[in-house]
Amino acid sequence: MRNFGIIVVLCLCVTAQAHAVEPQGPQDSRRAAFHAMAQDIISGLDRTRRMDGAANKVDTALAYLRYAYDYVQGEQLRIAVAPFVQDDLKINKAVADEFNDSLFAALIEKGGQRYDLMARQNLNVLINDMHQTGAWEAADGNPINALLQNAGNVDVLIRGRIRISGRNAVLTYTALGMDGRILAQTAPQQFTLRPEDAKITRSTVTLDRAIADAAQRLADQTPELEELRLGGVRFEDTGIQPAFGRYVEGRLSVAIHDSFANLLTGRSIKVGRLQASQELTRGIVSGKELQDRNLVGDANAYVLSGTYWELPGSIELRVELKGPSGVAASWVGWIGAQDTAGRRLRPDGDFGSLRDNDGLGPFAFHLTSDRGKNAAYGFTEKMKLLIRVDREAWIYCFYRDAAGSTIQILPNPHFWKSYKQPRFEGGVVYTVPEEPRFNFEFTVSPPAGQELVKCFAVSRDVTAELPQPLQGQSLTPLPRDLALQLSPAFQALKDAAVSEASFVVTVKQK
Repeated sequence: MRNFGIIVVLCLCVTAQAHAVEPQGPQDSRRAAFHAMAQDIISGLDRTRRMDGAANKVDTALAYLRYAYDYVQGEQLRIAVAPFVQDDLKINKAVADEFNDSLFAALIEKGGQRYDLMARQNLNVLINDMHQTGAWEAADGNPINALLQNAGNVDVLIRGRIRISGRNAVLTYTALGMDGRILAQTAPQQFTLRPEDAKITRSTVTLDRAIADAAQRLADQTPELEELRLGGVRFEDTGIQPAFGRYVEGRLSVAIHDSFANLLTGRSIKVGRLQASQELTRGIVSGKELQDRNLVGDANAYVLSGTYWELPGSIELRVELKGPSGVAASWVGWIGAQDTAGRRLRPDGDFGSLRDNDGLGPFAFHLTSDRGKNAAYGFTEKMKLLIRVDREAWIYCFYRDAAGSTIQILPNPHFWKSYKQPRFEGGVVYTVPEEPRFNFEFTVSPPAGQELVKCFAVSRDVTAELPQPLQGQSLTPLPRDLALQLSPAFQALKDAAVSEASFVVTVKQK
């Protein structure tokens, strides 16, 4: 008899208070680190089960007796560890998988007979099936939601995220329940990486050669291309487009355009910034349609995008062209570490822990813009956000500018003049700002840098339960301490499921 079915997501994050563990030192140190994290997770699950039992029973003593009965009877929670995706990692995937395997083993030892762990290959079969059916793609921006919707035979799902600080990998696990609640968080653990643990740098080429090779390959694989839309080249997994990324995008778009130029036939392609079609900025829209490659609404328009990773001695550059049918062409290469054309390679910091919970929770939560996901805007340009959830939700959004100030943009004093609650219908795309619901404008202004839109989708109206500065009654900046604790403030709400999403804005001078 199952009374405490729980789906859990474990997210690897970074904090400044990590404890150092030497992976190549005594095995006991490494083992102790994973056992400590496993114990934190299991203790959190046990604590949640007791609390839920007490909340659902008139007699608290009876609730604890029921918990003890389940413990003795060996009721098992079914656990699976989601595999890592190489493109999202700055280290070798085999090393990342080894981290997951170590946690997996520690959970078996600590969990005893109460946990039934699913083999990695079984979860891979499930994920492949979701790719085949389109379920994974439909939840773009929230793959955990896709797993929650489709992993019917899993009670606990473990998702990993690894952040790199110098030569160290810092891991933290966060456990989420099926209803989106955070059930447990672990103390961070730090693992020193060996040189061979990093992504492998292959033979490097000059930046000029990389641009030429990438453009030729992309053009050769998309002969039907008629219109090229620029979707941004970003630094690692930050969502930010530093000067180097914008330079590569500009050079690459010119090279692709020249590859199609034909003086005899007069053939040429159009090149422009990614821009959502009007049909996708309002009304009932699927999550798939809000992906960058579908924003243009033209079968022969392709979106150019990419990422680059700073590795020891090189820069790994990945670029691709995507059309409505998916990835049409891609290229990956390695550039000499110093060959940056004098452009800034790294952003001035990133948003770190403010984005740690993005993609977790029960809602398929899409947060993008009229220029696509994590876009760049110049001074005086106007920005519009596109928001969609897969079911009814109450949404609260905040804007952190390049100077570090945070204001609440939804709800806000103008919103409250016309509406009683920030309720959004499921399956409908909302454009922010847009009359009459959002009576303000997003006009990008100095200074240049990176800014962040942080949104929370909640299963009910929690406005009155939030701290007063988060109730949308003012457009004055939030107190700094509160601005850095938005996630804890929402995750602490009682009887409310929460999903989080962020949109990174790169503000450029031109």
